[in-house]
Amino acid sequence: MQTPKRYRCADIQRFPVGNEHELLYSKAGQSSRILPATTVELLVRCRTFQTLEHHAQALGGEFKLTKAQASTVKTLLARLAKKGFLVSYEETLSRIQKTADPDNKPPPIASIAIPTCDRPELLQRALTSYIENCKAY
Repeated sequence: MQTPKRYRCADIQRFPVGNEHELLYSKAGQSSRILPATTVELLVRCRTFQTLEHHAQALGGEFKLTKAQASTVKTLLARLAKKGFLVSYEETLSRIQKTADPDNKPPPIASIAIPTCDRPELLQRALTSYIENCKAY
């Protein structure tokens, strides 16, 4: 038996657009949508990794929803997950592991800029510090 996926609200940015709607942007899902403010409030309450069923039941209890309304909330959460506004535990873990992968190193620094207009003593200090750090690391 397969364990149901657990989701939480993605890292989102919210922008009110009027008429009780908000523009949402999910960096993880790289998607944006204009949604009713009530939908956004449901979404942001999904703070921990839980199944969609658990989130729908918890929201149903919090907002005193009927079973039919809680079922509708579950369907809504599933659509939000597909759009990238809810992220799964597995996706999050995979991203963390990918960034921790030693073979996935950032490119080396090819150049640096040191803004020191008319401040030669600060340029000397910056270059000395840079050289010492290069030797140490």
